[in-house]
Amino acid sequence: MQNTTKERIIFLDIMRAVAVLMMVEGHTVDTLLGDQFRSSDYLFYDIWHAVRGYTAPMFMFISGAVFSYLLNKNKSRFFENKRLVKGIKRFFLLVGLGYLLRYPSHRIIYFSHVSERGWQIFYAVDALHLIGFGILFIVLLRLLADLFKIESRWFYAVSALTILAVTPFIVTAGWLSYLPAPVAAYFTSSGGSYFPLFPWSAYCLAGAFLGNIIANYKDIQKTQRFIRYITIFGFLMLLSSVVFFNSGFEIKPLYHIPLFLQRLGVVLLFSGVVSYMANRLRQTPKIIIAAGRNTLLIYVVHVIVLYGSAWSPGLYKYLAHSFSLSLTAFSALVMITFMIGMVYIKDYIILKKDKKIKVATI
Repeated sequence: MQNTTKERIIFLDIMRAVAVLMMVEGHTVDTLLGDQFRSSDYLFYDIWHAVRGYTAPMFMFISGAVFSYLLNKNKSRFFENKRLVKGIKRFFLLVGLGYLLRYPSHRIIYFSHVSERGWQIFYAVDALHLIGFGILFIVLLRLLADLFKIESRWFYAVSALTILAVTPFIVTAGWLSYLPAPVAAYFTSSGGSYFPLFPWSAYCLAGAFLGNIIANYKDIQKTQRFIRYITIFGFLMLLSSVVFFNSGFEIKPLYHIPLFLQRLGVVLLFSGVVSYMANRLRQTPKIIIAAGRNTLLIYVVHVIVLYGSAWSPGLYKYLAHSFSLSLTAFSALVMITFMIGMVYIKDYIILKKDKKIKVATI
C-alpha cells in the first residue's frame, strides 16, 4: 500500500490479479491433467488440489472488497453516488455473461434440440452469477445503511454471519420441488450449481466489510494497523477450523462453518502478506495492476478457450484429461502468459489511442 487513498487500492488489485491467475491455472490443470495423475500418490496433484480450494473464496472476497471500497470511498448520498449506477450495470453484465457463457444452443431462439442436461448446465450458478449478486447485495445494504444512518460495514458483517447461520436450512430445503429450476439454482447445488448464494455470497460480503474500512481510513497508519489485525484474526480463524476438523466430532449440517473459517482465514492471511509486500514495493509492476483491473476479460476469455461456448469448441472437447504432469504444468504457464499478454496489449492499444486523442485535441 502507498501513502495516498487513490494508491491504497493497489494491494487489492494485486490480490485480484493473483486470484484470477490462480483461477486460470486451476481451470487449465483441471481441464488437461490426465485421470491417472489425479491421485494423492502425486505431490503435484496434492498441492494443486489443496490450493485450488482457496481460489474461488479469494476471488469472491476480493471482488466484494474492491467494489465496496469504490462505493464507500465516495461520500455522496446514496442516490448521488455514481458508483451505484455502475454497480447495478455490473450486476446485469456479470449475470448476463454468466448465462451467455453457458448458453444451451448455437441458435439464439431455437431450443427444441436442447437436452435436459443442457438446460441444467445453462441454469447452473457459477462465479460470475455469484459475484454479480454479491455486488447487488452490497449496493442494497449500502442503501439500508444510509436509510438507518448506520455505517454500512456493520450491515455487511451481520449479513455475512446471517448467511452462514441459515445456510444449513437453505441447502436442505429441496428448492427444486417448488421453485422453477433457474431460481432454485441460486439456493442449492443439487441442480449443478457450483456457487449457490448460500454460503458463497458470504465471502463477497466479508470482502465488502474490509473494503468499507479501507475506504474510510484516511490515515495510512491506521489502515496498516487494521490489516495487521485482520491477519491475526485470519490466523485465529484458520486455527479454530483446524481444531474443529481434528476434534473427531462430525456435525454435518454445520460442516460449512469451519470450512468457511478455514477458507476465509487463509484469504485474510494472504491479504496481510500482500499488503505487507505492496507497502514495501517502490513500484508495482504495471502488468500486475493491468491484470488486476481486467479480471472480467481474463475470466471470460480463458473460459471460452478452455470450455468453449455455444458457438465455438474449447480445448476440453479435444484434450480433456489427456496430458501428463509436465505437459499440464507447461500448458498452465502458457495460458497464464497468454492472459497477461492479452491485457498488456489491450492496455497498450488503449493508451496509444488516448495519446492520439490528446494530441489531436491540443
